[in-house]
Amino acid sequence: MSAESTSIAGSRFAVGANPASSLVVPLALASFVACWRLWVLASSPATVPAALPWASALLAGVLALQALRERFEIDAEGMSHRTLFGVTRFARKDFLSLEIVADEAGKPRSFVFRFRTGALCLDSANLKLTGSQLLDYLRQSWGVEAPQGRVETLGPVHPVQQFSYPRLLIHSLFAAAFLLVAFSLPTRFVFGGTVLALLVSLPAWRMMATLETDEKGITLNRWLRPAVRFRWVDIQRVRYWNSFLQGGVTLHCGDKRIRVYRMLLDYPRWNRLLHDQVPASRFSPQLTLPLRVGMNRRQRLAIFLVYFSMLVSGIPWLVVGLVPIFAALVALGTAVVLFLLLGTGRVIEVDENQIRDVQWVLGFQRVVTYNRADFLDARLGRHVFSGGLWIRFRSAASGPSIRKLAITHIDANAPAEQVWACLRKSWNHPAKSLASSD
Repeated sequence: MSAESTSIAGSRFAVGANPASSLVVPLALASFVACWRLWVLASSPATVPAALPWASALLAGVLALQALRERFEIDAEGMSHRTLFGVTRFARKDFLSLEIVADEAGKPRSFVFRFRTGALCLDSANLKLTGSQLLDYLRQSWGVEAPQGRVETLGPVHPVQQFSYPRLLIHSLFAAAFLLVAFSLPTRFVFGGTVLALLVSLPAWRMMATLETDEKGITLNRWLRPAVRFRWVDIQRVRYWNSFLQGGVTLHCGDKRIRVYRMLLDYPRWNRLLHDQVPASRFSPQLTLPLRVGMNRRQRLAIFLVYFSMLVSGIPWLVVGLVPIFAALVALGTAVVLFLLLGTGRVIEVDENQIRDVQWVLGFQRVVTYNRADFLDARLGRHVFSGGLWIRFRSAASGPSIRKLAITHIDANAPAEQVWACLRKSWNHPAKSLASSD
């Protein structure tokens, strides 16, 4: 054991920052630039509300403070996650397991600490200690070897459950809807701002409902509206869908339906309960091996947004009569978009023996193979933006570490829940359970 790790045993010290902080800093800087531009535009009150630059400055300041404040600390009694808004404590007595994740050989590893009250992920690229020093400290102060134990998997879910949505998300959506209306009222964009506010507030309104399940069926308790009751045996169709809030699942029973967002707290457990109670034939879409899952939705959306922005920027040429220049701009932009769409992409191929992650950039292809013999488990994870299916494989080349393949809702053209169900049916093994929570 190293002298450094011995000298810090028993003390509290910072082990690193949240990997997301590295993305927050550029976002904060971009907000400052946007604030400056809005400040210039604010000279025309009819175009930009005077309060908007101040709101942008406040947002940028909060993001910057959050990036500087967020960090992780560890001591003999547990771990702490400090942010601008407070401290979340994970006690040593609630510790379940430590997992070392290596997405690719030769790249920084991640350390995933699982507690009964949640999970923490530390990227070794952001650690103030070396990975070996952290492991030495855990061995000495916590008595933990890496990896320790097996992550608990989820069997059949008890039918009596209660589910709700995070209150912070609901309040944030209502606040965003209010700001959209407030900022658009004194401008010519009041109609568009009101429409956007309604689109934002609609999911927030739906999320004020609570979901209760029992042996007979489901009850959706809606705010200021009558409750909706479905019996398990009467559910005719279960369909997954996507939206800017990750989407969710819709249950159809006659002419009635229940819509459940993936933002639901403990959504993986809800999904497992749904698969336990409703026949597989009623889920849509039905997936079987061999399976191809395109992972290009977010990338192609970004390409089309850039293409649309370019077309809008060329409209002044068309207005002043310079049609040839506008036509050349459209032709060039279309050629670039087609080249990017055809020459860049990603697809995940699943068969009985392996999973192939195929990526190609401008014609150069790269394939990462995950063998079924190294398969450990597959878990649905609920995160604010990405969420999806995490599939873990043993990494023989990296010692005790684990490789993780993520099929995120925002990228995949097939529901991650149905990919999970397909793997559960085709790859499941008595010693290798397919769980449904992360």
